[in-house]
Amino acid sequence: MWEYKNEGRTEGRIEDKIEGNLEGKIEYIIELPEDLGTVSDELSKRLRKETDLATLKKWHKLAARATSVED
Repeated sequence: MWEYKNEGRTEGRIEDKIEGNLEGKIEYIIELPEDLGTVSDELSKRLRKETDLATLKKWHKLAARATSVED
């Protein structure tokens, strides 16, 4: 029985870590263009729906190179 509880805790921690990592990436992506202007609610919602870490990494790099919010 303890073995199953420990497995559940480990899985929960891993899921929390992944979710936190995704949320952190999204916040970084949103913060970068905020220095250039206002990020629309539509864009913010689209970013927050993304769950693929590779896509978020790509968007983060693009946001770092952007010269406007539209970029």
